[in-house]
Amino acid sequence: MRGGGLYAVGYILTFLYFEITSVGADIVDLFGTDVLSGELFGFLIGIVVDSFTNMIKALMWPVYIIQINAVYGGIALGLAFAIFPKYLKKPLERQLFGEEREQS
Repeated sequence: MRGGGLYAVGYILTFLYFEITSVGADIVDLFGTDVLSGELFGFLIGIVVDSFTNMIKALMWPVYIIQINAVYGGIALGLAFAIFPKYLKKPLERQLFGEEREQS
């Protein structure tokens, strides 16, 4: 069994969102500075630190949904955890693992 499920999908989507917004902001900041002034090393370190921070923040993706609206967010998460294994997990496994998953 490979694990994964809704929590993994939520983590990946949240991490990608944080990475895209973080790297996008870093690139905008980079164009505002002189790259050859020695700030390139700091920029690269900043990207690594931001990525690590984004990994930690993405682990808490259900919290962000609850923060949007506690009642409807809780209902949405409950429905997602009930519906995902029945309707979305198998198509995602077929897409990701192909025939390999069906043989085991």
